[in-house]
Amino acid sequence: MNLLGVIRWNCIFNERLFMNMTTYLSSYKYRSHEYVCNSDVQKEKRMWYWAGEVFFTSRIDNIGLKSVFDWQLAKGHYVKLGMDMFRYLSKPVNFNLYSREWGDILFKEKQPDNEISHINVRYAYKPDEANFYIEDEFRYNDWFMLQFGGRYTLYRIGTMLNQRFNPYVQLRLKIFEKGEFYWGYSSTVQYLNLMPSLDVLFSFSANSWLVMDKNILPKRGQFLDMTYAYNSQCYYFSLSAFYRTIYNRIIWDDLSKSAIVSQRWNNALWFAEGRSRGLELMVGGNLNGYKLSMNYTLSWSNDRSKLYNNKWHAASNDSRHNINLSAYKRFFNEKFDVALMWGYRTGFPYTQITDIYQPLQPDGGINDWIPGNLQRNNAKMYSTHYLNMNLNWNFSLGRKYKGTLSAGVYNLYFNHNPYFVMRLKNLEQRKIEYREVSISPVLPYIAFIVKY
Repeated sequence: MNLLGVIRWNCIFNERLFMNMTTYLSSYKYRSHEYVCNSDVQKEKRMWYWAGEVFFTSRIDNIGLKSVFDWQLAKGHYVKLGMDMFRYLSKPVNFNLYSREWGDILFKEKQPDNEISHINVRYAYKPDEANFYIEDEFRYNDWFMLQFGGRYTLYRIGTMLNQRFNPYVQLRLKIFEKGEFYWGYSSTVQYLNLMPSLDVLFSFSANSWLVMDKNILPKRGQFLDMTYAYNSQCYYFSLSAFYRTIYNRIIWDDLSKSAIVSQRWNNALWFAEGRSRGLELMVGGNLNGYKLSMNYTLSWSNDRSKLYNNKWHAASNDSRHNINLSAYKRFFNEKFDVALMWGYRTGFPYTQITDIYQPLQPDGGINDWIPGNLQRNNAKMYSTHYLNMNLNWNFSLGRKYKGTLSAGVYNLYFNHNPYFVMRLKNLEQRKIEYREVSISPVLPYIAFIVKY
């Protein structure tokens, strides 16, 4: 369930000074229930199965205030000042595990109900964030535009305070009457990695508790892009080239035996350096009342870290081809409109063990198997494709209000797109099997919007 409330106030002081202020409150809640079974448990040197129920809930609430001042100092010279302040209340993990029964795999024995246990894990953190930014813009007719500025960010969580200044610059040159060239550079920082109040983490793959004692660093990035755009009355065209670098990207070594033994994040959590580069093509226009568009992205994304000897490998978000086609049409004096969007994306990579597991002990069990040779993200999931449809009915509610009733469907033709990869252990053949899992292949929705 997701709730959002917004209040906006605009004020015009004079013909050169304008202010926009917005306050909003959002609340997101998620709950799931699953029956799980694990046949990979050792007890008294015999293989046992375990079954239980898992209840998982998550909640994220935040309240924010945003204020922006637009000031025209002179003809062709604009200054923008602003600030954002946020207060978060996040409970990303509310985990309840109920153990129901034990049983012996070999002899099909079942333990009495006194084996029932209960685990309840709750986490919450309350970070504060404030952003102050300034932007200066110079224009000369329609042929030249230079825009530069910066954002100063403060982020506090617990007793830890992080601060950083991120500059950016953009240049626009109008080479032809309908053609423009853009060049831009920006620096960003993300603080979602900072959760020091999480003292422990439950790892499903390790079936153990991992204690955090590694300093989590904010994720930083730099972005450079160049674009040529052509726009006419009938169609538009743009071609972009981009290059992005990311630092302090978190990756997990969830197959590490040392992480299970030491019970520490130090052996399971690593920081990686990432890079992404590619081309993006956008084409669109009007054809007999239909608005058509096509977006194609060709990209490469790689990571490297000390975990893999600083060698570049495919990143978990690496997707070579991404295509989006859309069509939009209005009917009956613009009271009704229909939109269709088809998307295609090549599959994301994941780590697949190429060698058979070997036991650590002479009488070793399944839990003691370790990979003989492991290459990160050496396999890819199946490609995904889907069709979305949206229907809107626009009507008036008196003189000052307008309403829109929307209905639609995500993944209209019920394609089972893979959502994640499940890793299973085959006890008979002593190997690892992988299954791509699809969740909610079709998702209908309805919305009502009031404008005034």
